[in-house]
Amino acid sequence: MLELNKDEENIVYTLAYYNALDYFPTRFFLWRNLIDVEQVKRGKSFLETEKLLDSLIERGLILEKNGFLLLRSAVKEREFPVKLYRARIWKNKISAEKIKMVRGWSRVLIKVPYLREMLLVGTLMLKNSDKKSDWDVISIMGRNRIWLGRFFLSLWLQLLGKRRTDEKVEDRFCLNQFLVDGSLVSLERSQFMANELLLAIPLLSGSSVKDKIIKSNMFWLQKIKPNFKYYFGLPAVDDKISRGGISWFELILEKLGLAGLMNNWLKKIMIKRILSNPKTYLREADIRFGDFYLIFLPEPRRNKLEIKARALTKRL
Repeated sequence: MLELNKDEENIVYTLAYYNALDYFPTRFFLWRNLIDVEQVKRGKSFLETEKLLDSLIERGLILEKNGFLLLRSAVKEREFPVKLYRARIWKNKISAEKIKMVRGWSRVLIKVPYLREMLLVGTLMLKNSDKKSDWDVISIMGRNRIWLGRFFLSLWLQLLGKRRTDEKVEDRFCLNQFLVDGSLVSLERSQFMANELLLAIPLLSGSSVKDKIIKSNMFWLQKIKPNFKYYFGLPAVDDKISRGGISWFELILEKLGLAGLMNNWLKKIMIKRILSNPKTYLREADIRFGDFYLIFLPEPRRNKLEIKARALTKRL
C-alpha cells in the first residue's frame, strides 16, 4: 500500500488537479500554486518542495520531462508522455497569440458603459488553450447596474461579432460570469475559484479591481494556496488600454434618471429568459442571479475537476 505524508499528499493532489485540466506544470508553478487539501495553511519553502518532488519522482509516482510534471496515473493506455509534453508546449504558443488578440480587442471595450473590468480566466489564464477555444472572462460591472452593464457589453460584442454562441466559439468572448464592483466578498470559496482569482489576467484596469477582489478574499485564499504570494498595485501590462474613469454615456443616463429604470426593466426580461432556458434546469447547472452577481454555467467544470483529481490520486 502506497504511503504518503501530508506534504506529499498535497503535492500529489495539486499535480493531479492540474493534470485533470490537461495542464502539466513546472516545479515553480506547482510550488507557488500548491493546494493544501486540509486548508490549514500548510505551506512549504521551494527547496523543501523540490526535495519532496525528487523523492516522488524517484519512486516513479511523478514523471518529469523538459521541466514539466505529470502524474504517472494521468497517462492513459496507448498515450505517450512525450506526446503530452509536446502538446503542452504547443498550447503555450497558441495561448500567447490568443492573449495578444484578447488584449487587442480589449481596446474597443474600454468605454462600454458600466464595465469596470474583465478578468481573463479559463485555459488562456493557464496558457493551455487550443486553437478552437473561446475566451473565458469574468466581467466586473458598476454597482447597482449589473443588468444594464450586461446588456451594453453583450450588445457591443454582438455587433462586433466577438460574442460566443453555441454555434460560434473560436476566439470569442464567453460571457457567463458577471460580478459587481465592490460586492465581491461572498464569492464561492473553492479550489476552482481560488485558482481563477489568483491567476486571472486583468484586461482593462491594471490590477486595481483584481487587488480589491484578492484583499476581500485573502483569508480563505491563503488557506487553500498557502505558498501563493500576491503582489498588490502592479501596473497594467499595456497602459494604453487601461480604463480611465466613467464614460460620458453613463453620466448622461444617470443624470436623466434612466439608468435605474433601464436596469430594473432589463432585470425582469433577463430573469424571464434565464428561467425559460432549458439549460437552467440541467442537473449540475450553476445558475445564480441577483443584483450583485450573475452566473450562468449549465455544465460547470469545478466539481468534475475535483472528482477527476481525486481519482488520479487514488489510481496511484
